[in-house]
Amino acid sequence: MALQVAIASISQFGFRVVYIDTEKTIDQYLGSNLIRNMASRFNVDYNQAISDYLLVFNPATVDDLEDFIKLRLTDLVISGNARVVIVDSITALYRASSGGVGRSWPRGSNAYTTYSTGLGA
Repeated sequence: MALQVAIASISQFGFRVVYIDTEKTIDQYLGSNLIRNMASRFNVDYNQAISDYLLVFNPATVDDLEDFIKLRLTDLVISGNARVVIVDSITALYRASSGGVGRSWPRGSNAYTTYSTGLGA
């Protein structure tokens, strides 16, 4: 659902999207036919959408997430370089940092912070 919102925002409004992926799952979808098909349904050029309109942030810790929101995200939104912000899911890192259910990186991704794609990084 979150990816559909991202692709629809790019397609219908030409908005740049910040996708904060706390569960480390987006990478498995970005190279898949699922996103390519979704982009096709919305008449979006997949390569252009991924390179020019989608900024993915994968925080490894709650501190990384908070720093990104305070320092980078604010600038992106205020400057108009991002019009849509998607957080998938806001609670995952908090649960993981408190030792609760739902660790933030067991789904196959490395436990480190990464940035990918454009938006004038």
